[in-house]
Amino acid sequence: MADQITRHRAALGMVHYILSGKGVYQCRGKTFRLGEREAFLICPGELIYYEADREEPWIYTWIGMQGIKVKGYLERRSGPIMWRKR
Repeated sequence: MADQITRHRAALGMVHYILSGKGVYQCRGKTFRLGEREAFLICPGELIYYEADREEPWIYTWIGMQGIKVKGYLERRSGPIMWRKR
């Protein structure tokens, strides 16, 4: 999936994994520039913004999670980024 701009309050818990390209993800007052083989989390109810790069837009896949314990599980993470290339 290649999104240009998305801004919303998430209804589901989600993990987005970037297959190729790059883009920007904003969450909790921080901006992250992400690319291929990196992933980010979205907790239910969280206000988020993400946008594909104009020159090299990302293609990603995502998994949505729903249930009474999802928000708690996702909030246990130390931050909204799951995987970063090193």
